[in-house]
Amino acid sequence: MHGTVRDDETPAAAGDTPAFPTPSTILSLPHVIAYRGRDDDGEPSLIITDGVSAIALEGGLSGPSAEAVAAARRLAATAEEFAAGIAELLPDANDHRPGRRPPNRRNVPGPRGGIL
Repeated sequence: MHGTVRDDETPAAAGDTPAFPTPSTILSLPHVIAYRGRDDDGEPSLIITDGVSAIALEGGLSGPSAEAVAAARRLAATAEEFAAGIAELLPDANDHRPGRRPPNRRNVPGPRGGIL
């Protein structure tokens, strides 16, 4: 990671865009949910799953740091840009209401029989 070249890859020349590892997991975006959790040391983590595969984002061995906060904010900003790019491809792209976000959790129906 961090630009490390695998044995079957050629190193990037100076000035080229950085080489990133090939994704090892693909999540189905329409089924993705994200939630906050805790790692084995009780530190905050972010779990992202599509119900089949899951990844955990953690602050690292040193625990929470300014670098972890900056990375989490970069991730959030990139995800927002990605969502905006997808929204532009929709047929009703001009009808969206800015600032409105769908809930992050799937709707789970309550128990049957009227008892809540």
